[in-house]
Amino acid sequence: MTTDGGGWTLVASVHRGDERKCSSHDKWSSVQTCNYGWHYGSGYYYDYNGKGSSTWSNRLTMGSIETATDEDYKSSDYFREKASDVMLSHVPNDIDPSEFESQSFLRYHTTDGFLTNYGSSLENLYSHYVPLKSLGIVGLDETITKLAKTHVNITSVYPDWSNYWYNSDKTTTFLDYEGETLLEGNQVFFKVNDEPYTRMEYGKSYAGSLNSYHVSSTDTEHFMTLATISSTDGHPNKFSLKVASNISVGGSTENLYASSSHNGFYAEAHALHVYNDQNKPTVTFLFFFVSNYEKWDNWQGSINFPYNHDPTNHTYEYTVTGSMKNVMMGYMLITRNESYLSTNYNWRYQNGLHDVLEHILMLFGIFLTLDLTTTDIKSLHNIPQFAPAVKFVKGSISYPNHNVTSGYLQFRAYDSQGYAYALCPGIRLNEEAKPSQFCLGSPGKFHYWDYNHLHICGDFSAWETLDEHVTQDRSTDGNGRFVNDLHSTILIFTR
Repeated sequence: MTTDGGGWTLVASVHRGDERKCSSHDKWSSVQTCNYGWHYGSGYYYDYNGKGSSTWSNRLTMGSIETATDEDYKSSDYFREKASDVMLSHVPNDIDPSEFESQSFLRYHTTDGFLTNYGSSLENLYSHYVPLKSLGIVGLDETITKLAKTHVNITSVYPDWSNYWYNSDKTTTFLDYEGETLLEGNQVFFKVNDEPYTRMEYGKSYAGSLNSYHVSSTDTEHFMTLATISSTDGHPNKFSLKVASNISVGGSTENLYASSSHNGFYAEAHALHVYNDQNKPTVTFLFFFVSNYEKWDNWQGSINFPYNHDPTNHTYEYTVTGSMKNVMMGYMLITRNESYLSTNYNWRYQNGLHDVLEHILMLFGIFLTLDLTTTDIKSLHNIPQFAPAVKFVKGSISYPNHNVTSGYLQFRAYDSQGYAYALCPGIRLNEEAKPSQFCLGSPGKFHYWDYNHLHICGDFSAWETLDEHVTQDRSTDGNGRFVNDLHSTILIFTR
C-alpha cells in the first residue's frame, strides 16, 4: 500500500458477509477454548462468558492474503512486525489483493506514531494496554459501597434492638449485657477460590482485578457485609465469606430459612439464631443472597449456606461456587433483647426471618430499582478512552445524531454493562453511544438459549440495527452492485 509514503503491511482483515451471524465465520469474536459447547456446530467455540475474544491478543493466525476479503485474516505480522502507526481501509468483499488500494472507499490512518509507546504491535496493545476483559456489573460495586456505608439504620425498625460496639481497629464486635460480654467476635473474612482468607476491616472495600469481585462492609450499626462477584471471565469460580465469634449467650442455636422476591429480584436467606432462656440478648447471624437474571444477566452458581446446631462453635462459612456471574451475597449481624422475643416467640421461626428479609429488601429499595443495564460506565469507572486521531486519505465517516465523533480510531470501548468491544473504526464514542453499532469484535455476551441477545454477537455485532450501515451506499463491487458497510471488509495495516 503506497498511502502517504507507503511502507504499510497488511496484518489483518475483518470480513462481513452474508453468512449467519455468530458462526465460525466470526473468528475475531470466537475463541478456541470454552466450557459451554459448540455454537451452530462450527469449528470454533463462541464465548458465552462475555469476556471478549482472545483473538485480538493472541498469536494464532487465520486465513490468507488471497482470501482476506472472503474471510477473516490475521497474519504473523500482526504480532511480529514492529510498527508505530495503524491504517484501516474499507473495501468491497470478494476482491483480489491487487485491487485492495484501487477499490478502497474509506481509508484513514494514525500519524503520531502512538504504537511505539504501546508495545509496537497490535498484539501487545491488546495484551497489555487495552485488554478486552469485562468490568462486571457496571454500577453495582459503587452502588453497594454507597449503600453499605449509608446511615440507613435498621436498628430503628426493631424496638428490641440491642446495641453492640467495635474495637479501635474495627475488626471485632462486642455485645455487653449487665457487665458481661456476650459476644466477642464478628470477625469477617473473605476468600477467593482456594486462596487464603483475608480478614476484613470494617468500612473498608476490597476488589479483585477488573472488579471480578468487590466486597465491603459498614463500620456503623447495623453491621452489614456485601459482596458482588462478576466472574464474567470465569474468575473467581468460588467465593466465600467467613464469620468467627466467641459467644457466651449460651442456650441453643436454631437454623432459620426464608426467601422473598421484589421487582424481579430474588432474595434467599439463612440465619443462625443463638438464644437462651435467661432473658439475655440474642444474636442472629443472617446470610443472604440476591439475584436478578433480567437486569444482571446472572447465574447464581451453587449456594452453600452455613448450618449449625453446636452452640459452642460459632465460625460460619458461606460459599458460592461453580458457574456464577453477576451475583450478590451478604451478611448482617442482628442482636435483640430476649425479653421482647419471649412475648413474640414466632420471631424465632420462618415467619420472623421472612419479615427480616422483607425489611432488608425494603432498605434496598432504591438500589433494587436501578437499571444497571443503562448505567453510564464512563462516569462510574472513570476509564480514559484510548482513541488516537486519524487522517482521512479517502472518503469520510459521519454518523449525525449518534453521539460519536469522526476522525479517531478507538481501541476498546465498553458498553453500559461493562463489556469490551475491540475496535471502533474511524470514530470515538461519546456518552450514550452504543459500541455494538459502531465497533468491531463483540464481547460474545449471549447464551445459547437466549435468542434476545443474538444481535450483540459477531464481529460486526449490531451494525445491522443502524440505518447508516444498511442504507448508505459506499461503493460498487465488480458486478456493479452497491456496497454498504454490511457487505464489505475492513483491512488493517501497520507500518
